Amino acid sequence: MGPKRKPKRTPEPIRVDFRPIGVKLRGFFFNLERELEKRAKLAPTRSESKAFLFLRASALGLSNYLQTICWLGSDEDEIGKRPKWAALAIPSITRTMLDCLFTTVYMLEDFVPRSDLYHRSSYREQAEELELHKNAYGSEPDYREFINLQTKNLTASASAQGLSDREVSDPGNLQYWPTPTQLVRDKLAQPSNRKFLKWLDNWSYRFVSQIAHHSAIGVARTAGFLLVDMFPDKKEQIEGETALQFRSLHVGIATTVLLCFGSELNAAFRLGYDLDLQHLWELAKGIVPAEEAWKIRYGALLGSKQP
Repeated sequence: MGPKRKPKRTPEPIRVDFRPIGVKLRGFFFNLERELEKRAKLAPTRSESKAFLFLRASALGLSNYLQTICWLGSDEDEIGKRPKWAALAIPSITRTMLDCLFTTVYMLEDFVPRSDLYHRSSYREQAEELELHKNAYGSEPDYREFINLQTKNLTASASAQGLSDREVSDPGNLQYWPTPTQLVRDKLAQPSNRKFLKWLDNWSYRFVSQIAHHSAIGVARTAGFLLVDMFPDKKEQIEGETALQFRSLHVGIATTVLLCFGSELNAAFRLGYDLDLQHLWELAKGIVPAEEAWKIRYGALLGSKQP
């Protein structure tokens, strides 16, 4: 008999210092947002200007979300008012960031027409919301001013989106903007993007959605922190290493979303930030979602340099 094989050990998680990449990402997104602002102003059509304004708002939103996440997951609370388990809110924020990334990848397949579809879909949701208020409170005088204002806003929205009389009279003729799961399941995204979006859906979006939707498995992943008093013998481990791993995982996903978003725009509009982004991906070495995203998509999109 040969020598016994040693059992495989679970690899130790790599500790990542997010501070250097956080500083660099803020600088990159400052420049990216300025570039999008300039393109929105110089766009030859209203539709294209609106499309770039969406991207600019998204860039500002994602950067703000990451800064918020870093505060929620930080080791130090400078103002002393952060709840003990504030980091448990991070997955819900990250889910919003992933929604933005899915929307952006799909929109960039056919930028201006898809942007128009995106904005037109908002009319249907506005109309349904107004109908909801009318049905519930339309007979109450206190709501009359509010409902009249919402009706005027809906009319203005129809004009801004260039809707037809048929679409205005029956908003059901307008499509909802697809969800991330629909983009993959219903094969709406192009095949070249669908592989990447499916990976995002399976390994990030599904995971954070379970926590955000308070599903049973999501509660199981967070309740241990909240019910730590039930496990006095494990309190030190839960509040120490386990909490650190939870924060690192979700800050890592959020960081990856920003890297993906910036890389998508850089490739779509040939912004010339290839070297800056390669450096950012290099700084992300050790963040598992970032390393996987690089292998699946962004190594080829940005060049052969390996982080």
